[in-house]
Amino acid sequence: MISNQLLTSSSIRKCAPLRDFVLPTRNSDPRRAPDSQFTYIDVSAITSETLSIETPSVLCGADAPSRARKQVRTGDVLFATIRPSLRRVALVPEQLDGAICSTAFTVLRANPEFLDPQYLYYNVLSEDFVDRVSELQRGSSYPAVSDGDVLNQLVSLPPLVEQCRIARILSTIKQARRCCTRSVGRVEELRRSITARLFTPNNEWLTVRLGDQITLQRGHDLPSQDREPGSVPVVSSSGITGWHSSSKAQGPGVVIGRYGTLGVVQFLEVPYWPLNTTLYVRDFHGNEPRFVRYFLETVSYDVHNDKTSVPGVNRNDLHALQIMWPPLADQQRIAATLDVVERRLANEEAVGAALDGVFSSALSHLMTGAS
Repeated sequence: MISNQLLTSSSIRKCAPLRDFVLPTRNSDPRRAPDSQFTYIDVSAITSETLSIETPSVLCGADAPSRARKQVRTGDVLFATIRPSLRRVALVPEQLDGAICSTAFTVLRANPEFLDPQYLYYNVLSEDFVDRVSELQRGSSYPAVSDGDVLNQLVSLPPLVEQCRIARILSTIKQARRCCTRSVGRVEELRRSITARLFTPNNEWLTVRLGDQITLQRGHDLPSQDREPGSVPVVSSSGITGWHSSSKAQGPGVVIGRYGTLGVVQFLEVPYWPLNTTLYVRDFHGNEPRFVRYFLETVSYDVHNDKTSVPGVNRNDLHALQIMWPPLADQQRIAATLDVVERRLANEEAVGAALDGVFSSALSHLMTGAS
């Protein structure tokens, strides 16, 4: 639990422009050594999911982009000045010491007399700091701020010992989130592996036409008289877009993205209204609905509408597919197995979402000293 002392320590904080707490950095032009390799960090190397440098490049000096100019050290904080609201902020790890980053970053090097590098990282990552910088961005097609805009921001710093405690708290939450992300990845890989194994046909599976097993129907837009708030979800190709009050809803059942987000399969256990961008299963013909959902997730949807250049899923093409189809008992076994994995994945994702909330709340409180 975050202590009250940490949350209410603003009275002993130093407040000054960020430039007063950081050290100067230097530029370097890798093109002066055209045959030498260097590690390059551009804006795309930082992901907003992990808030870290994930995909640096290794280039020869001769191939160096014109923006490859800023030299970085271990512990430097990189703050992307292009579209700062996207929060592309990262702490330079030891293995990237001496790398070159893009001029699209402000490189912040903590002065150890005043500032802990990890605390600096979390400070400039905070919503308050990012919002203040974002208000200064200029340009419409390429909105950006300058190094000066970042360095001129007022920051409030507690004593170094408290900075280190705050950074440890936030790092612990961030590490837990990374572990959760890895766990989600492992469950997703397990799901793919189990799905591939479960959908391997045996001698009892028959070759059939998909349209003889399920009947797909194109969704339709919501009538104006039904466009009122209610308890029935309205489903588009990308998910639930709202709720309405119609008594003419379909389901429970399975919905496929027909346009837009092609082939995304959604399973709804309540009545729903499928919009025109979807196909839905109108009739399961006695088959297990949950199995149908998992089966349709294995189908390729790289289909183009014959009448337009817009990619789309064609109902008749799906109905015509020749597939291997299991008996009902196998369908139920497959669905039950994948349901277990699906619940595990949902639990892991819920833990990740909860940790995101804890991190966001802690970051806000610890950086402002609010109670």
